[in-house]
Amino acid sequence: MLKEEDASLHTVWNFFRAIGNSAEESSSNPYEKQNTSQRINTMNYFCGLAEISSLPEYVLAFFAEHPFWQVREAVSDNPNLPIGLILKLAHDEHPDVRYALAENHRTPPHILAEMCDDENPYVSSRAAQSLQRVRNSYGFGARKNNSENERTMQLKFSYMQNAV
Repeated sequence: MLKEEDASLHTVWNFFRAIGNSAEESSSNPYEKQNTSQRINTMNYFCGLAEISSLPEYVLAFFAEHPFWQVREAVSDNPNLPIGLILKLAHDEHPDVRYALAENHRTPPHILAEMCDDENPYVSSRAAQSLQRVRNSYGFGARKNNSENERTMQLKFSYMQNAV
């Protein structure tokens, strides 16, 4: 039996599926027939929903594949984004989506390290800043070049990756 909040999410999910199903019958983009004002309203509505931290994974997955990059950007900032969607959004075509993901405090260090090599300089810079924030929060600050500190850092990052 669904709880009341789960039932409302289920209703919202069925609404999304209905949009998708009706769109498949007519065109590949369900928003194609909307005028600009309607598209902006739809996008803003979805962006607001994508930021809700209690959304189940299947709704977050829907938003992570949304045709509007702004919705994907909003979901990439969601604090409860599962690791699979983080990996997917780390390779999104739009740099603002990747930038928002680099700002997300739940993005694991190994993904941030990969994002430091992003083709977009803003994304790579933000990923480097976030990675440094993670290092500072674990007491590394400015790293020394001795093998003992390097080994300690590897163990802590390994622990953090397993905790996610």
